[in-house]
Amino acid sequence: MAEDWAPVREWHRAVNARDLDTARRIAAPGIRVGGPKGAAAGVEVFTDWITRSGIRLEPVSWHPVGADRVVVEQDATWPGAPDAQARQAPPVRAAGGG
Repeated sequence: MAEDWAPVREWHRAVNARDLDTARRIAAPGIRVGGPKGAAAGVEVFTDWITRSGIRLEPVSWHPVGADRVVVEQDATWPGAPDAQARQAPPVRAAGGG
């Protein structure tokens, strides 16, 4: 793993804690959110998704693919659906390096 993926860890913490102020601060203006209903971009789309989905993301493994990019394998769960779990591996770019 890269020496410091603190911004990515902070991103996971913000999502799981529903900390919208931190999410707004650390998200890139063009952050993309996608799922089975399509995709959209923007910080407000991102914070709305955090609130609306109730998603919880638990990192499982980290795969650096460059100085400022990492693929984070993570387990996603949703409230009210204890049996619904999905393993995802989205690429993440950490501004300021990895």
